[in-house]
Amino acid sequence: MKKLFTYAGAFLMAAALVFSCKTPESEMVPSVLKLTPETAQLSPFQKSIDFSLQCDLKWTATLEDTSWGELIVQNRREGIGGALLFKTDTNLGEEDRTNVLIIKAGKSEIRREITQKGLGNFFSPRAAELSGLEPVTISFTAPLPWKASLPEGSEWLSLSATSGAKGEASVDVSAKNLHYEDEARTGSVIFTFGTSQVTLAVSQVPSEKDPVMMVTTPGLYGIGGHSYTFGADGWNHASFITEADGSVRWRLVNAGTLSVLTLTGPKADAQQGENLILHVSLNEKGTRSLIENYSATMLYEKDGVLWYKVNEDTYFIIRKEAAL
Repeated sequence: MKKLFTYAGAFLMAAALVFSCKTPESEMVPSVLKLTPETAQLSPFQKSIDFSLQCDLKWTATLEDTSWGELIVQNRREGIGGALLFKTDTNLGEEDRTNVLIIKAGKSEIRREITQKGLGNFFSPRAAELSGLEPVTISFTAPLPWKASLPEGSEWLSLSATSGAKGEASVDVSAKNLHYEDEARTGSVIFTFGTSQVTLAVSQVPSEKDPVMMVTTPGLYGIGGHSYTFGADGWNHASFITEADGSVRWRLVNAGTLSVLTLTGPKADAQQGENLILHVSLNEKGTRSLIENYSATMLYEKDGVLWYKVNEDTYFIIRKEAAL
């Protein structure tokens, strides 16, 4: 019996010695430690990515940058691994942003960089810079069916398409008319993808002015070798009338000579660059002494003044407000 107790004591002592000498997991190197996918790159609109982990030790998972992104452990199986989900929001910034997923198991560690692309390279080109009436084609890869709208500049901007399907897409952005002011004018296009919106900036540089537009005094220039201008040689009264059909009648009156010069043919809704047939007649003391037809181009309208050009010598400048 005494020997039996001696053997039992020895066994328990040996077992305690073995247990006390077992290496803690924190000091061990896992025989299996693998994280997939091996690369993690998200588009600006991609909001999540799944990771699968193989590991035969206890493990932890954290993010290096907790200011953006969230890590969710969806499944954990001791001695086997688990499944993780990285979640974030749409990256509406211009630049890419990066985070690092850190897996620790025993003495080993995996660091997997997660990159979410910015909008700087989403549109090609990133902004539409227009010159004249030439369109600019904007290309992009739509993550979802998309829509486009013009919150700013709709009066002078035009889009070749306002909606489309998921995938490769392109839209032509163009100006409806030339821009003759001193500074560039600006507008914008908003693209909507589901609940996300992205703004594309648009600008149009000033076009070179036609020399006719440098003349600002209302009148009919180059008519039968003569020019009739408001405020000169007794032509001191003018009237502007829009008829019920949208046509325009402009008169220049010389009370001293009882003469009336009339221009008809312009349209109230004429667009820049539109070609029109204009009619000019001159009545002197009740007798019509001149009637001519001209093919003219509507050059521009600003502050109620309209410019129509027949050629370099013949052109018409009329003001909408009556000048008496």
